[in-house]
Amino acid sequence: MANKILVVDDEHDCLRVLTIKLQHEGYDVICAANGQQGIDLANQVKPDVIILDIMMPDMDGFEVKAKLNKDPYTALIPVIFLSADISIESKLGGFSLRANDYITKPFNTEELLARICAILTQKHYYENLSLIDGLTGLYNHTFFKQQLLHFFNLAKRYLKPFSLIIADINDLKRINDTYGHLAGDCVLKEFSSIVSHCVRKSDMMFRYGGDEFAILLPETNISQSEAVAKKIIENISTGIVCVPNSGTEVRFSISIGAAEFDDTYRNESEIFDRADKKLYKDKANSRE
Repeated sequence: MANKILVVDDEHDCLRVLTIKLQHEGYDVICAANGQQGIDLANQVKPDVIILDIMMPDMDGFEVKAKLNKDPYTALIPVIFLSADISIESKLGGFSLRANDYITKPFNTEELLARICAILTQKHYYENLSLIDGLTGLYNHTFFKQQLLHFFNLAKRYLKPFSLIIADINDLKRINDTYGHLAGDCVLKEFSSIVSHCVRKSDMMFRYGGDEFAILLPETNISQSEAVAKKIIENISTGIVCVPNSGTEVRFSISIGAAEFDDTYRNESEIFDRADKKLYKDKANSRE
């Protein structure tokens, strides 16, 4: 998937030149002609980098970056300031707002491309270190909390529906105690693999606890998310985990719950609690 670059600049010629150059390098380019449009698009498209002009009418680049910093998600998006102002005061002002770089106009295109590449390389490296669960390769608890809040804010602001599925592996402790922790790890990895084949590329999977998982499904209502949950259960029921070098075969089951965004929810924890209650109802039913 191509990295997404959001370019915010009120100069049409600058937008056109940057778009052509960046697209030629394989980037997915989104353009905004003013600061407010840039903020809205940053929330909607989740760019990997923002190239932000400073000198714009109504809302300058410094104001845009200050507003982006107030949102936990957009505050983390790398920003490169562009400006014709070469003064040290302007540069210090940009860096004080946690900008990643500052390039003066007129700029050298090759230099800009090199700086974008360096920022993306560093961004992806630290994302992999801090946001990925080492065992399953799924996103971790920290990133789940960030993304759940982000999905919730988008739904509240732009009426973008989404659903949440949470699942947990039944009796994982018993599996660990009976067959060893290698068996438990194999179960966790097998579950992750099965789920990855049951969801869309646009869905996001997380391991947010020892035996607990979550899936965020954009543009999905409750009936659609329950259909995904049913598909996961059906695939789990026919699966057997073979533990390497032991000949041991382990069957496992899951409990699962789904909920969709409701505009009456006051915060993101309410959709999680809704899905969690359904999960525990499913767990109770499986024990009857």
